[in-house]
Amino acid sequence: MTPAELADFYNRKKADMRRFAARYCGDNAADDAVQESFVRLLPHCDKIDGAAPAGYVFAALKTASIDAVRQRGRRRETLMDEVPEDEKPRRLPGGLLRGHLLVQACRVILQQAVARLSANQRGALKLWLATEGHMGQALTILRETEPDATPAVYAGRLHQAKERLREELRDYRELFDQLLPATTFRKLLNEIVCEFPGQPEGGGS
Repeated sequence: MTPAELADFYNRKKADMRRFAARYCGDNAADDAVQESFVRLLPHCDKIDGAAPAGYVFAALKTASIDAVRQRGRRRETLMDEVPEDEKPRRLPGGLLRGHLLVQACRVILQQAVARLSANQRGALKLWLATEGHMGQALTILRETEPDATPAVYAGRLHQAKERLREELRDYRELFDQLLPATTFRKLLNEIVCEFPGQPEGGGS
């Protein structure tokens, strides 16, 4: 299956899938389980037989639903569990089954990737986006909080941020290439980076 075909299957079967998930994790967690199973399947959708995808998809949904039960009692932001509380984004994305499933999936995937950057890496990425890649302007802003910041420090953080994002998004490249032109991707990335509170920390990377 292609990502579009997988999304179409989810949209056609979303009511059945929600009922199925609710048997395992309850009604309140069912939407999250459906969303999580979709995100997990995306990088492997080429392995799903498009003529008979139900078995593969519902098996993944069962796993995600059971995982939701195991995670009950933990923080609700399961996509961001590894991120310190003060670095969580101010708002989480809406359910994947509302609006355009694939575009929403791209947002969730990208938000997870950005969350795995260090605060300094996110800060450098935010400056790069805000200044449209202008080194001088980025340094001027950075030096308001880090007077001793050098071009090498900023460039190093930015390089690390870009390399980490490439690694995190490697399995989803086809999906992003299909759905998001470069300008749209950059706009979405900027929006997500700006959701994270706080300024870049001084020193280190």
